[in-house]
Amino acid sequence: MTKHNLIITISAIALTLGGGMSADAQTFQSSGKSAAELSTKEIVNQAEGDFNKDGVKDLFIATDYGSAFYFGKAGGSYSLFLDTDMPVSSDAKLSVTDKGVLRIQTPQSDVFLFRYQDNSFVLIGGKHGDESYNFLTNKKVETSGSGASRTSETYDMPKHPPFKYGWFPLDWEALWYGFTFIDEYGGMKPDDMLSFGVYRRMQLEERIDNRNMCNLESDYGRGFPALDEKGEGSVNGEVLNPYSYNSFCTVYFKKQPNGTFKIKVKYESEDRSYEGEYDKFIDEHPEYQDLGFDEQLEKAGITIPEPETFEFNYIFNGKFIEQE
Repeated sequence: MTKHNLIITISAIALTLGGGMSADAQTFQSSGKSAAELSTKEIVNQAEGDFNKDGVKDLFIATDYGSAFYFGKAGGSYSLFLDTDMPVSSDAKLSVTDKGVLRIQTPQSDVFLFRYQDNSFVLIGGKHGDESYNFLTNKKVETSGSGASRTSETYDMPKHPPFKYGWFPLDWEALWYGFTFIDEYGGMKPDDMLSFGVYRRMQLEERIDNRNMCNLESDYGRGFPALDEKGEGSVNGEVLNPYSYNSFCTVYFKKQPNGTFKIKVKYESEDRSYEGEYDKFIDEHPEYQDLGFDEQLEKAGITIPEPETFEFNYIFNGKFIEQE
């Protein structure tokens, strides 16, 4: 990739993350009498049920740009309770139980159960393959076999903070890596579990454009912004391409007193396309091989471009709000 193409790529990121965020903020209306009146974007999925147990039907709706919970009113209208920029697939299966629990089954057949409690929607359980999770009792049950030979084992899960809707991706693999880190590090602080979940959302929703930071199976991808005593942490990734470009990405987290996060994503690109011209010059002019690198560049008439730097700043409160 040339420097020109790299700049175009990062400019596209700016358009996606910058323009997209301001557009997302207008996705959901504050009130309305029907689902069609509640969103400025096309609704791709929805579920109805009594979340807050007041005897009035409530509504959960999803678009390609986010999802939201609405509480119903006696007069037949709805009032916005919580909106996020976390989308829910049109292929997901949504339902609400008799106890007001929202059940989301992803296209990968992972199940997430959310209940309205403590003025929020909190993950209380779910299922992944033959494993079921209960975040109220903090137990995991693994089943194997079938019929009369079917068996199950119960395990304790590490302690964790409440997982609020929008603060982690709807992906069991990404979520479970948080518990894996708890075991590996001998205990993860609650704030780290929160920053981990938010960071995984950024990865899976491609809010970070660096392939070495987006692979959960790699050492790079398994990194996370662990927070220090000041509530600050960062994670890095790099892509090195000789004769083409280097790309570096750093994501900074800082927890705010109100519990939200300040997030900065910083990109730096270095043009390395000059390296082919430099090698060719040195091969053709062996008399300059003993000169210093800067002198060789001067003899070859090569100027190394200055690195290009780009930054994106957000406040995260369940959704990513871009800051100037």
